Amino acid sequence: MSARIGLMRRLCLLPLVAACALGMTRVETPCWIGGQSLSIGGVPAAQKIVQAYPYCTVAVFYSRNPVTPIVSLARVSGTVTATTSTPHFLYSGLTITVSGASDVTFNGTFVVSSPASASSTATTFTYSQAVADAATTGGSVVSASLQSPPLFSDNGVTPQANPYTANSFGFGYFYAPDGCFNVQLSGGSAPSIPSPYTYGDVCTVSGSGGGGGGGGGSTGWDTMTISGGTVTPNYASGAIHEVVLTASPVNVNAISGTVPAGASYDIVLTQDSTGGRQVTWDSSYHGLTGWEISTAASTYSVFTFAMDPSGYSVLKHAGTGRIPR
Repeated sequence: MSARIGLMRRLCLLPLVAACALGMTRVETPCWIGGQSLSIGGVPAAQKIVQAYPYCTVAVFYSRNPVTPIVSLARVSGTVTATTSTPHFLYSGLTITVSGASDVTFNGTFVVSSPASASSTATTFTYSQAVADAATTGGSVVSASLQSPPLFSDNGVTPQANPYTANSFGFGYFYAPDGCFNVQLSGGSAPSIPSPYTYGDVCTVSGSGGGGGGGGGSTGWDTMTISGGTVTPNYASGAIHEVVLTASPVNVNAISGTVPAGASYDIVLTQDSTGGRQVTWDSSYHGLTGWEISTAASTYSVFTFAMDPSGYSVLKHAGTGRIPR
């Protein structure tokens, strides 16, 4: 069983079913510094850091605003009511951009009138537009500037503060709309984090696509089961590429698709229940000297790369862990 499937099954038990169904992901944030310890879509990216910071402050920001598909738009007496295919998490006062509507008069930049606050269930919102009554379909909506995402607690519905304070073990979590985030850790007590530390462009499992800043690109999860030979991650299929290893050796080819300079993506190498699988890397991956993947059964290794201007994938951080059961 892959790390993604095993963990999502654990998350979708009992009261968490609603949160999973709403396109949200539980993100765990151990307050550890010195390597990647933040979860990616609920899958811990590393277990190697030993220094914890109790009661540290966790602040979450979008690194690229999620794009939400629009099903229909209706303009009546100067008020537009938009219906989206998934919860939009928009709220009154937020500046948005509507684009791609079949009737182009609906496209443009507007200020949300309702709902009053972000909701994990709302699929309609309104804004003012002094144009003749009309109705149309299609298009999408995105916040016109980067914002702090709404966070929700364990039931996926109750709003949670952003920023929030971790517990005495330096641990916390939040549910957030699927997408990509910058997560800043600061403060704490005995000891405290010397200066704010940011994990950049962390994408949850089933993100809603590029848009806004942070390099754009896909934010989904792409899983490939490989029994030897080669594997070619495709950036168009997702920003997180899980390779389930059932034989070896496997050569990881250069990533395909257009990866903007500065954009990040993850390669998750998951051992099957036998383990012992080995990989080799294409020469386009830089910074891997000294790193070895975990070969123990039912473990994973996460490698996060950033695309440099010359077209090389440069390692940002890496780590290993055991698949939760």
